Amino acid sequence: MEWFKKNKILSIQLLEPKEGNKILDVGCGTGEDVLALSQMVGAGGKVVGIDIDEKMINEAKNKSKMVKNVEFRIGDVYNLDFENNTFHGCRADRVFQHISELEKALSEMVRVVKPGFPIIILDPDWESLLIDSPNVEFTRKFLSFHASSFANPWSGRRLANLFRKQKLKDIQVIADTLIITKYKEAVMIYLLEQYIEKGIGEKAFNESEAEAWKR
Repeated sequence: MEWFKKNKILSIQLLEPKEGNKILDVGCGTGEDVLALSQMVGAGGKVVGIDIDEKMINEAKNKSKMVKNVEFRIGDVYNLDFENNTFHGCRADRVFQHISELEKALSEMVRVVKPGFPIIILDPDWESLLIDSPNVEFTRKFLSFHASSFANPWSGRRLANLFRKQKLKDIQVIADTLIITKYKEAVMIYLLEQYIEKGIGEKAFNESEAEAWKR
């Protein structure tokens, strides 16, 4: 979707990648953003992508065999395997919602980035998800369950204070809202059906009330 593409491009632009820079992408997935950055830092630069998922890293390696200025490795955001002040910038795209120790993760990102260079984190705030439905009671029940399914549903709203605690300077917060008016799009983007099934399985609500809500 254009909304996701726009925000991804913005997160990359805010890194201000330059020729010869060395950049770290935390939670790189299959490496698309690493490859995009690799073109910006040029042959004299390097982009390193880490992810905890071995399958993702293997796929990233396979698609980047001909690209010389990238590196993919299995990595743990709580214990980044790099020396202090290694990178000219670091980013994490929708990673913090899935981890439990945000301060520890951010402190590691700060440690490996050279002073004065950018750290960019793009993350949602799941308790800001709003759904318009005449069934107010079930909507509240579903949204509460949906948010609780993430390790850190408030990751987005917590970022500014986390940055302050790390004594970072020039902190900038950019909030953006995705508005969806079609149920099929909401199902695809927010995986509503998947979370409904999960909630039924965990007895957060029953199937009949969920079906009534969907209608």
